Amino acid sequence: MKATTLLLLLSLACVPLALIADEYIRLGDGETTRRPAVSIEDALAIAKKHIQEHKHDISHHYIDSVNLVSDPHPNLKRGRCWRIVWEFEAPHTAGGQLFIYVYMDRSVAEASGI
Repeated sequence: MKATTLLLLLSLACVPLALIADEYIRLGDGETTRRPAVSIEDALAIAKKHIQEHKHDISHHYIDSVNLVSDPHPNLKRGRCWRIVWEFEAPHTAGGQLFIYVYMDRSVAEASGI
């Protein structure tokens, strides 16, 4: 029982260390900085390319917000990412949002508003 508990604790303790590798910029001598590995400008360019490649029509949308978040949604990949929200320009429209998540490894996930 003790060995199982110890293995479980060790595996949980290692998760944050694995996430750090792609999420932070490495400085000299093994130090890191909290500055995101992907700049906000690069995140926007990556998101726009994703939208074009997936043929999303955002002609009636505008960028409502861009936030740096961690673990954005239980159904999406874990990790630090930029959340970019395109809002539909007509007021009070249900389901008009498009959420694009750009992770620090430059991968992309998306979700739609309800």
